[in-house]
Amino acid sequence: MTRPEEMRHPPSIWVPVRGRAQVILPFDPENRAANPRWLRQVLGNRIQLENLGGGVWEVVRDHADALLAACVDRFGPGQTTVVTDAAQKQKCGPLCQNGKPENALHCQCQCGGANHGGVGDWDIYGEFAIHTDVVRRVFKV
Repeated sequence: MTRPEEMRHPPSIWVPVRGRAQVILPFDPENRAANPRWLRQVLGNRIQLENLGGGVWEVVRDHADALLAACVDRFGPGQTTVVTDAAQKQKCGPLCQNGKPENALHCQCQCGGANHGGVGDWDIYGEFAIHTDVVRRVFKV
C-alpha cells in the first residue's frame, strides 16, 4: 500500500480502504519519544502503535476520529491534512449487458451505458457485472 502524496507534510492522517490508519506527526529530534507518548495519551496506553519510519505511525482505523480531533486541538484548525479512501461499487445487470450499443445513451444502470451490448473490463458475478473504484478525498481540517 503506497502512502498518498498528499501526506508529505505533517500533521497528516490517511484512512485507506483496507488496513490500518497512518499518521505523520512533526518530529522533534530533541525528544524522540514525544510522538508515541502523545499518541498513547490520546488513544490510550493499550493501543498498538507501529512505527513505519520517517515519522509515520500506524494505528487501528477505528481511532482515526479521535486522532483527528486531537490533532486539531494540538496543531490548530486548518493544519491537519486528512486523506480518506472510499470504495465505490457499481453494478450492471443483464438488461444493460444485453442492450443494443446504439441505445447506450438511454442506459439507466450504474455503468452509464459502458456495458451496453456486452461487458467491458468489469468482473462478472452471476448475472451481474461489478466494477469497484477507489475515490480519494483530501481535506485540510
